[in-house]
Amino acid sequence: MYSNYFKIESKKSDFPLRMEKLKTYLQNKKVIFYGIGDELAYYLDELKFNSLDIVCVSDTNIEAEESYLGIKIISADEIKNLNFDYILIAQDNLVRA
Repeated sequence: MYSNYFKIESKKSDFPLRMEKLKTYLQNKKVIFYGIGDELAYYLDELKFNSLDIVCVSDTNIEAEESYLGIKIISADEIKNLNFDYILIAQDNLVRA
């Protein structure tokens, strides 16, 4: 079983395999992404994390926008009111579940 902490190494050869394993593990799980920025766009577009059941995305500094790449944006305070299995932090080569 996976630990609750996934640190992504900078090794390019290892990274895609680890991300595929993470995506497989998260299938049929409700996921929230925390952190709106370039890293999130990379996970959704390049790594195809958009195939997961993404409940929403959140950040502490949200604008008046209602969605990010078609996914609902909520404030960090609203997370506690949602039904989800994992929060993935999309920030600076780090993903936490």
